[in-house]
Order: sequence, then C-alpha cells, then structure tokens
Amino acid sequence: MFWILTVIAVLSVIYCVDAPLLCEKMTFLINDHDSILYGVGLSIVAAYIFYIFQIAIPEWRNNRKNRPLINEKLKSINKKMESIRKILGDEKDSDETKLKTNLEKTDLFSEGAKEFYSNKEVTKIEALNRALNDIHIKILEIFLYKSADNKVLHLLGKIDEAELHKIIMELYENQPGQIQTITPPNAMASGGLRLINKAEYDEKIIKGLKEYKNLHSEIKNLIKKMDIKNISELNK
Repeated sequence: MFWILTVIAVLSVIYCVDAPLLCEKMTFLINDHDSILYGVGLSIVAAYIFYIFQIAIPEWRNNRKNRPLINEKLKSINKKMESIRKILGDEKDSDETKLKTNLEKTDLFSEGAKEFYSNKEVTKIEALNRALNDIHIKILEIFLYKSADNKVLHLLGKIDEAELHKIIMELYENQPGQIQTITPPNAMASGGLRLINKAEYDEKIIKGLKEYKNLHSEIKNLIKKMDIKNISELNK
C-alpha cells in the first residue's frame, strides 16, 4: 500500500510542477492549471504529505519501539510450543513410529507433567491446556500492539488455530472418568463414566504434530530474524 501511494504521489508531483517531458508521447504530463486534474494532483500531494507525517512515520516509530517487546512474546510462545511437543513425546529427530510408541506409553490424564502451580504438580493434560491458554494470551497481546508485521500476524493466527490445539482442547474437555451429575430434589441419584478411544486420539495427535512442527520451525526462524534486526538497530 505504501509503495502504491508513493507512485501515485510522485506522478502527481511530476504533473503539477510541469516537469520537462522525457519523450513526445508523454504529453499527458503537461497540465492545465485551471483543470480539475491539476486540483486533484495537488490534493493527492497534500494528502500524501499528511499520510507520511501523521501515519507512516509514527507507525514506523511505533513498530521499531514495539519490536523488542513483540520478540519477547514470540520467544515465550516458542517455549510453550516446545513444552507441548515435549509433553507429547515429540523428541528431536523422532520419526512417526517412535512418536507413536511414546504416545502409547503416555497417560496424559494421570501422569504428572513436572510442572507446578500453587505448589501442586499438574497432570500432563492440565499442563497442555495451560500452555494453550498462555499461547493464546500472548498472541492476543501481540495483536493489541497493532504494529506487528502482517506475516507475523498470519503465522500467529495459524498457530492459534492449529489442529493440534483443537485436539488438546477436545481431550481436556472430555477427560475419561466418572461423570458427576446434579440430582434434582426427590429424584434418584445418577452418574456415568466417560471413556475415550486413546488409539484414535494418538493418531490425531501424530497428524496434528506434523503441521505443528512446521509452525514451530517458522516461529523459531522469525525470532532469529527479529533478533538480527534488533542487534543491527542497536549498533547504528
């Protein structure tokens, strides 16, 4: 958008200042000061100057100021994504067979995640759910800055809507075990037991992790690029 506006503004300036013609075929650049086009050209130049000083420059300064803050939040998202992969047994250079074996040995609903909240160790599924919430909050905070690059926002949107996140949320909301019900007055108490097909969910997780690995790789590369930009600006 910036470059399109700049090209239009440059053409308007050339038209309005009666610049010498580069060739005979460019007679359209000769203006009539009493014409509507001349007035339009002046208006475009004035609007462009306003855009540069009131929008473009403040936006550039804001982007430069917020870049280190955004980068720190991206690093936090990266750590949470690493945590999710680790809990699910997605080790470095692990192939699908090894990942499947790790998942078969893992009980997300009863095993501790070695993460503590309020002096209490949480289960792996609870740790996964907390990681999802933390990632979602960090993404919202970055969007609120209104200064992140569109490519960054697009990547964060894909992470927030990742298939693996949906699978984890589904598992968290449908944990196996006894279902507690509210018994109406003068009614017989009832209950139930929820079961899940673990093998089916393991397959879903494996498929979801394929996409998630790529997203994780993209955000790590993005962090490296932003670190380089921040260092180069500090050295100026």
